[in-house]
Amino acid sequence: MSNKTTQQATKLTLSVWWGLITIPLLLFLLAWITRKVLKHVLLPIDIAVTDTLRQWATPTLTNIVTVITHMATDYFIISLAAVMAALFILVWNNRKAALTLLLALGGGYLLNETMKQIFARTRPEWEHWVIADGYSFPSGHAMVAAAFYGVLAYLLVQWLRDKGISSNVATTGIGFIAGILIICIALSRVYLGVHYITDVVAGIFAGMLWFFVCIYGYRRTK
Repeated sequence: MSNKTTQQATKLTLSVWWGLITIPLLLFLLAWITRKVLKHVLLPIDIAVTDTLRQWATPTLTNIVTVITHMATDYFIISLAAVMAALFILVWNNRKAALTLLLALGGGYLLNETMKQIFARTRPEWEHWVIADGYSFPSGHAMVAAAFYGVLAYLLVQWLRDKGISSNVATTGIGFIAGILIICIALSRVYLGVHYITDVVAGIFAGMLWFFVCIYGYRRTK
């Protein structure tokens, strides 16, 4: 067996073990927070976090946060997905990556709406600083952002590696930017008064679960 084949087998084994550890942990955390939300145990924390964030509110900050939250709004993220899918297909000749990206987005929307209909949690009663409708748990912005931007970051890192660019600075930078963006989008929903903190945390857990499913499917087909 060549060194390259051995390295690939080692990486695959490590990724499988990583998934076997991470996925059950995310499932446990999602189940735990869902149970606590349904019993209203965490409501004092929800109230405290929102009150704390809103103490820092200024017109300028609200405008900045509104821009951040729009990065997971339907028209923006669907447009970005279409552009990136076109690049993967037409420029980088990687249809599986394009399909995986679209699956991350479409599946994230479908799973989120299904969960919202099941749990039917009403939105917070604070003044909403952006328009929001439907149920609150889990946050659609947080869930879709975690799945979509997570998968996009992974695919971009893989593209760099396929091109022979394995710089730790570049790959770490992409992951860091994606992580910060997901967290900022999640917190923006709390600041703007349209979600509780437990909504966005559950959304991130659910989005990361879907992220792992999409990445596993991509690696298997590749």
